[in-house]
Order: sequence, then C-alpha cells, then structure tokens
Amino acid sequence: MTYCQYREAMVAAYYSGQLTGLISRFDPTKETVFLLPGGMGSGLNRTDQKYPAPSPNVFDYQVWVGPQTIFGGNAPYLQIDQNLADGQQYVVGAEGPISILGLSAYDTFISHGRQEWNSLILK
Repeated sequence: MTYCQYREAMVAAYYSGQLTGLISRFDPTKETVFLLPGGMGSGLNRTDQKYPAPSPNVFDYQVWVGPQTIFGGNAPYLQIDQNLADGQQYVVGAEGPISILGLSAYDTFISHGRQEWNSLILK
C-alpha cells in the first residue's frame, strides 16, 4: 500500500467513525446540521506512528494549533509535499475545530446543536 492509499484509508476510517456516531444518535424528528470549521479553524493532528504502521494508528498529536506551534516545534509536521505526505511520513488529518485547553470558539454552537439538531462537525 502506498503512502497516499494509506493516508486515504486512515482519513476514511476516521470519517466513518464520525458518521457512525451521528447515526447512533440520529433523531428523525430533528433537522440535521453539519459544521465545517474551515481551513484555519480546523485542528490538525498527526498519527502516533510513521507510515507504514501497524493498526491501530491513531491521530493523537496536535500539530495545528498546539503548544509546540508557537515555538516552531511542529513545523516539520506542517510541511506537506505534492503527495500529501508530511516531512516525516506521518499522516496528518483534520480533527475538529481548533481548541486550546479544551475550549473551542464553536463550543456554544456545538452544545446547542446537540440539543436541537442532528449535528456533525465535519473536520
């Protein structure tokens, strides 16, 4: 499996989990809302192991925006080449809105959304 195929499989598995969560709490009497945080508003995480890695390989290291971003420690993980590979062969993927100390600008919307709608944050 190439790096590109591996990355696509990792991201697809993550989105599949997100959709499974939405389906498990789906209420047909509510409207459905999807939140798209957008380019700079999405948090980026990288996998804990380099490609190729055995399962499970999870997105667990925050590279945008995280504590090391300020000091440049995450710069190698933000260098994406033409094959969508980062500088060190990890897989980098969007993992929801940026949060700092567990707080996001979307928290109120998300909380309200879960009460009023079938909501999913597409990352």
